Amino acid sequence: MPGDPTLQISTSTIITIPQINSTTPNSRCGSGTVTLDATATNGSVYWYTTSIGGSPITSGNTFTTPIITTTTIYYVDATGNCPSAPRTQIIATINPIPTITSTTANSRCDTGTVTLGALASAGTINWYDTLTVGTSLGTGTSFTTPNISASTTYYVDATATGCTTATRTAITATVKISPSITSTTPASRCETGTLTLEAVASAGTINWYDVQTGGSSLGTGTSYTTRSISTTTIYYVDATEFGCTTPTRTAITATINTPSTITSTIPNSRCDLGTVILGATASSGTVNWYDTQTGGTSLGTGASYTTQSITTTTIYYVDAKASGCTTPTRTAITATVISPSINSTTPASRCDTGTVTLGAVASAAGAINWYDVQTGGSSLGTGTSFTTPSISTTTTYYVDTTASGCTTTTRTAIVATVNSSPSITSTTPASRCDTGSVTLGAIASSGIINWYNVLTGGTSLGTGNSFTTPSLTSSTTYYVDATATGCTIAARTAIIATVNSSPSITSTIPGYGCDLGTIILGATASSGTLNWYNVPTGGALLGTGTSFTTPSISSTTTYYVDTTNQCTSPRVAVVATVYPVLSINEEVILCQNETTMLDASISGMNYLWSPGGETSQTIVVSTIGNYSVIISSPSIVCYSNKYINVIELPAPIINAIIVNENFITIELTNPENYYEFSIDGVIFQNSNQFSYITSGIHTAYVREKNLCNLVTQDFIILTIAKYFTPNSDGFNDVWEITVMKDFPGSSTLIFDRYGKLLITLNALKYSWDGKYNNNILPEDDYWYCLKLDDSKPEIKGHFSLKR
Repeated sequence: MPGDPTLQISTSTIITIPQINSTTPNSRCGSGTVTLDATATNGSVYWYTTSIGGSPITSGNTFTTPIITTTTIYYVDATGNCPSAPRTQIIATINPIPTITSTTANSRCDTGTVTLGALASAGTINWYDTLTVGTSLGTGTSFTTPNISASTTYYVDATATGCTTATRTAITATVKISPSITSTTPASRCETGTLTLEAVASAGTINWYDVQTGGSSLGTGTSYTTRSISTTTIYYVDATEFGCTTPTRTAITATINTPSTITSTIPNSRCDLGTVILGATASSGTVNWYDTQTGGTSLGTGASYTTQSITTTTIYYVDAKASGCTTPTRTAITATVISPSINSTTPASRCDTGTVTLGAVASAAGAINWYDVQTGGSSLGTGTSFTTPSISTTTTYYVDTTASGCTTTTRTAIVATVNSSPSITSTTPASRCDTGSVTLGAIASSGIINWYNVLTGGTSLGTGNSFTTPSLTSSTTYYVDATATGCTIAARTAIIATVNSSPSITSTIPGYGCDLGTIILGATASSGTLNWYNVPTGGALLGTGTSFTTPSISSTTTYYVDTTNQCTSPRVAVVATVYPVLSINEEVILCQNETTMLDASISGMNYLWSPGGETSQTIVVSTIGNYSVIISSPSIVCYSNKYINVIELPAPIINAIIVNENFITIELTNPENYYEFSIDGVIFQNSNQFSYITSGIHTAYVREKNLCNLVTQDFIILTIAKYFTPNSDGFNDVWEITVMKDFPGSSTLIFDRYGKLLITLNALKYSWDGKYNNNILPEDDYWYCLKLDDSKPEIKGHFSLKR
């Protein structure tokens, strides 16, 4: 029958046709391999990528595809003795994995729900509260969280055709904590004005209002200064951070207090020293007492105040303080003290025994009474003055005064002083050598010592325990007395200033030596002992006597001698001359065709020159060669020699002067380090290179460093502008070669880039304004050919014209 797997051809031959009797397609999520299955009735199963033709890719009941990214159809057949019927398709399905394409996080202030959102490329969106595993909290493009009090992370994935996103995507539901006002600082003041209130928040910006809800913010920050207010006012604050504001505003009070006033005062008075009770009342608050109109420390509080013990009328002050406010100004209350006093006294003094007149003045009109005892006793007299009886020692008297029935509580002492005349207790005469001043001394029993040059009368020359006389040439007598407390000694005391004559050095004997050794010096004096030194003043004594042997010396040395009896003479220099013993070699350069001077170098000696026999310190020579001089000392026989080799250097030869723009190098045929160079003939240098030379004709100078053999050569510096800007602004308006004016036959041809001759410059017209036939030429490069004279080569180049 049709469809049977076998075919009976004859009674003896049966052919079995294989059949694919089952297939197992498969699928996966995303790219990868897929395992397919197929079975046949008999024979082998072969796998293909096409429905007909082609070669099998593998055989067997199971086939694992290569990695595929899209759904792919494969084909199978079976082969036994005969191939199977047409190939059977098996599909390897690739299901795309959905992705979360976007998320919408959200936030809120404080505890509550948050609605989150997400979109997927396909399928159903699932919501979780864990990154992996866990139970889905819900599905869909939005999800409302349960009540949360802190920021919480949720997660989403998507599922489509059995495929779920590989990892969940986090979405944060942010809970922002509203800030709170943690503390406030109200403020108060007295009477109308501004107040500064303060507040502290847990976080965020503090906002100030004058209403509990609504209204506009008056300001922000931790402090707020109110407008000027005259009554207590309540203000409000909240805080905002990250869009969250404290739920309710906090009240802060700016309090205006009204100051109290002093309504009445009770002054008081007393006689003499003591306390005074004062009184005052205020409209409210506490009364404060002071002894200053402003500032100071409170002396007490209350409606009455007992002063400290006072001796004079004193003004006290009160104010009142209520609710932190004090009366603007203090009120004065006077504590009056009525007490006469002795305002001033006039003591007096005298020298030695006699009467003394004393004086006194009282504070008020009344009687002044005089006593010789501090308390009690009888009055010696009344009035503003009193003459004592004759007294020989200092005596204290006393006065008081009575006015308005009050007498001074204590008597005032007035001293009648009796001063004893001083005396000179000792004197110190003095002496000196030769003309000059002398310092004398004196001591007195007391007072100031006065100096005179006469026994009586005259004018004081000075005061003090010492006196320096003017310059004296002979002994002179001076006189002293002393004055103490207005009393002077009756007779002056004589003190002598003695002037002695100094000895002198009458002659000296200098000494001489050769090279190194000791030298004997000598001196004589008018009197006294001779002393030797190596310094003109001070220093240590080296020796005494009419002769002195120096230590070993190698150079001329000056010593000094003085003489001493009662006085010491000035020191006199005595020279120990050391003549050198030398052998000197010297080389001297002689300029060609000139003379030079040779010097023996040691002055004040005897000289003998060779080969000429000259006897002067210096000689003049005009030829090269070897010269020598014997140098001998005039006082003793000491010889030195000097040998001089006179040589002559060749003159420099200028080979060329290399010019590079405004730099030059002077090249010599015979360069040597004893040549020097210049381009002005005044300033010479060791280097043969010069830079930044101005345009024009210059001269190069070369000579020996000893100023011999000067040679010169002229050179030219051409500074040719690279561009010019003929725009009539006064800068670079013409292109010129100024050096042409020094060459009458010079010429410069200027061409455009096509070789057209535009202008010929010469020594009289050596500039060009950028025009041709009075037409302005365009910006471009132009070429020139310069020839200064027939002896110099042509110079060619180009420059730019810029507008």
